[in-house]
Amino acid sequence: MKKIYIIFTILLVMGIGSGIFYFTEYRQSKMYFPDDIVMKTQEGETFSFSELEPKVRLLEFMYIDCPDLCPNTTFQMENIRDQLVKKNIFGSKVEFLTITFNPEKDSAEKIDA
Repeated sequence: MKKIYIIFTILLVMGIGSGIFYFTEYRQSKMYFPDDIVMKTQEGETFSFSELEPKVRLLEFMYIDCPDLCPNTTFQMENIRDQLVKKNIFGSKVEFLTITFNPEKDSAEKIDA
């Protein structure tokens, strides 16, 4: 009976260790920005992730006519931006990308306002 407890404990420790390794080392090394996606900018120009220089990018998905969640998200993003500006890394090392869910309604004029 003692052997079963020892084997179970060893397998449990190995399983937990494998999970920790997967989420801290292996999975992070496999993250990448998709380079085959092409979108349009608010000016109507094409935009591709493959053309971007290496930088930390925070992606926000939104639409302009959003009465509840979007204002809070925008407020949080502004707070993060202000902290990054104070550290002098916003723009040079970190930038934001905002993608609209509704490009038909979210015109360049509305986005710029």
